[in-house]
Amino acid sequence: MGTTEKVSIIIPTFNRKNELRNCLESIYRQDYPNFEVLIIDNASTDGTKEMVLNEYPKIRLFCNKRNLYACKSRNFGVAVCSGSYVWFLDSDCIIVNNDCLATMVKLIKSDDTFGGIGGTVYVFDDQSTRIVIPKNNHFEMFDDWDREDFQLVECDFLPSSNLLMKRDILLKIGGFTEIYKYLMEDNDLGLKVINLGLKNVVDRRTVALHPFKTSTIDFMKSYNFYRNIFLYFILNFHHTKWLETLVDRFQGSNGSFERHADKISTIKIKGSTQCLNKFSGMLFGLAYVILLSIPIIKILFGSKDYITKYYSLECTPKTGLNMLE
Repeated sequence: MGTTEKVSIIIPTFNRKNELRNCLESIYRQDYPNFEVLIIDNASTDGTKEMVLNEYPKIRLFCNKRNLYACKSRNFGVAVCSGSYVWFLDSDCIIVNNDCLATMVKLIKSDDTFGGIGGTVYVFDDQSTRIVIPKNNHFEMFDDWDREDFQLVECDFLPSSNLLMKRDILLKIGGFTEIYKYLMEDNDLGLKVINLGLKNVVDRRTVALHPFKTSTIDFMKSYNFYRNIFLYFILNFHHTKWLETLVDRFQGSNGSFERHADKISTIKIKGSTQCLNKFSGMLFGLAYVILLSIPIIKILFGSKDYITKYYSLECTPKTGLNMLE
């Protein structure tokens, strides 16, 4: 294939030993020759560390003392990686095509306006699939995601479960905003890419399969969702647009999910308990945002760089003594 730029594949994980093994198997089937894999283990207790050390000794493994969640883990990975490109993957994703990474690099090099490329296909309990495309506050979903004309589709953001970006762009935008921890962090990153005048692009040739876990709505899920929704709009939109955009966001999501209500049971609200969980989560999420007004102000008016602080961190791969706190 000739000279190829190095790609750093960054995978945060927590108690997903078997899923991670399947993900790694799909990575090592790739025909792109020049990549490194960094796994940031967030204090797993299921033998993830031992599995990686025994079965994949070439992987750069970093072990946190506690769960630091996705944003910090990914930013840390960007700080310590050595590739010109960064490929973010969730530990339970499976890469569909063996030439996926090669195609990603080729495509992102072909157009200077591409800020990120990827694509996620949800796999439901019955093994049916939908590809999700976030556009105009709606989550458009397609059954026939592998059709020939589904190439280079622009979207608002790319799920960070499968996302390739140039490392220098990540450094320019400062990485993931860490106050989110997880959920909405990829929406936020996608908006940063757009604000640079670049595009987020989905392509059928670069998708990853990602399980969609159907479950009921509990308080913590509702709380995390609404907390980060409120944070997202405060941090990214002028206050005169908060209500209008927030209503549009909820209406768009609900309308799209209702079209697939037979598959996406997590969005259904069944019974008084789930209603209570939803609205109590919303209220506590709003209270969280109000109580954290000072940190939010610091984000709005301070540095947007979340990566360079990790440059001086003392850590050693494979020892389990990573000093990430």
